[in-house]
Parts: sequence; structure tokens; C-alpha cells
Amino acid sequence: MILGNRRIKQKDIAKELEISKERVQHIITDILSYRKVTASPDLAPSDFYLFPKLKEHLRGNHFESDEDVEAAVRFWFGQKYVDFFTDGMRQLFFQVLESNIRDVRHEMRPLYTSNPLSRMRHTPVLVVVLLVVLVVVVVVVVVVVVVVVIVVEVVVVVVVVVVVLVVVVVLVVVVVIVVVVLVVVVVVVVVVVVVVVVVVVVVVVVVVVVESVAEVEKVVR
Repeated sequence: MILGNRRIKQKDIAKELEISKERVQHIITDILSYRKVTASPDLAPSDFYLFPKLKEHLRGNHFESDEDVEAAVRFWFGQKYVDFFTDGMRQLFFQVLESNIRDVRHEMRPLYTSNPLSRMRHTPVLVVVLLVVLVVVVVVVVVVVVVVVIVVEVVVVVVVVVVVLVVVVVLVVVVVIVVVVLVVVVVVVVVVVVVVVVVVVVVVVVVVVVESVAEVEKVVR
């Protein structure tokens, strides 16, 4: 595997990444010039900086070797997550090479945060806590119901009666308020209609009187 070899030819890198040998040479030269590391052009970039540093960052300096990382992942999450870890590292390495990124710190974070291992570490604890809370709530509710039914049955009856009475009183009050509002609305409408009719009649009478006076003045002249 290209990432695990200490020495590898440029043509092998090109074949693995499906890019030209010239592109590989450009990438290696670019990284060498940026990191100011003296190395043979036959060395893969991972030999002197990139991949070892990425692995060191992603495993958080908690393990002595890659084998320790794989053993821990296999113990907690199974073989498929060991494969995910390895494939994820390869994907990140290829992404850095293909995009010719000189500073890999911006590329570390997306892969690290998208790794399901970081989320799954907390999942079992959350599930246990939620189950415990659910069981406690169910037990408390059952105990309260039993106590109410056995010990304070009379109190329950009284409470039910009081609740029913309160509901009835509230309904009566609401009905009364609705009726009063309707009556007020009807009265207002009637008053408005009467006022409009009176105003119209007054206006008509005034117009008629004015026209009559005008006719009388014409006759007198």
C-alpha cells in the first residue's frame, strides 16, 4: 500500500493516484520546497511529513503506534471501523495531493469531525442515560397512580367533582359573555341603521326645502 511504504517510486505513486508522473514530481517538489526538507525524489510525501503527521493528529497522541489504534478501534467498534479509519486516512491523503494543498490543517478537521467513531464514543452513554430516565419516570408515574387509587380515593372523587363544576361554570360564563356580545352587536347595528335613516331623511328634507325656496324666489321675481 502506497501510504505504508517507506520507499516508493514515482511511477507507483502515479499509478495508485491515477495521475501522471510529472504531476507526482510537481507535488513532491512543491511539498519539499514548502517544508524545506531534503529528500530523494523517490520518496513519497508521506515519508517525510504529510501522512505521519496526519495520523498523529487524528489519533490524538493517545497511542504509541498504528497497531494500537487499530486494536482499540477493533475492540470498541469492530473490524469495519478499522477499515473506515484506514480508508479515511487514504482518502484525506489523496485529497491533499490532488488539490495540491500546502497546509493540511484545514483538511484535517472535516474528516476528523465526520468520523463516526467520534460520535459513537458518546452514543452508548447517552442511550443508557435515556433508558434510566425513562424507567425512573415510568416507575414514578405508576407509584403515584397506585397511591392515589388506594389511599386517597375520596380526594380523587372530590377533585373530579370540583373539576366538573369548574368546567360547567366556565362554560356558562362563556355562553353568557357570547350572548351579551351578540346583544350589544345587534343594538349597535340597529342604532347605526336608525342614525343613517334619520340622516338620509334630514338631507332629503333639506334638499326639498331649498329647491322649493328657490322656485318661490323665481316666481316672486
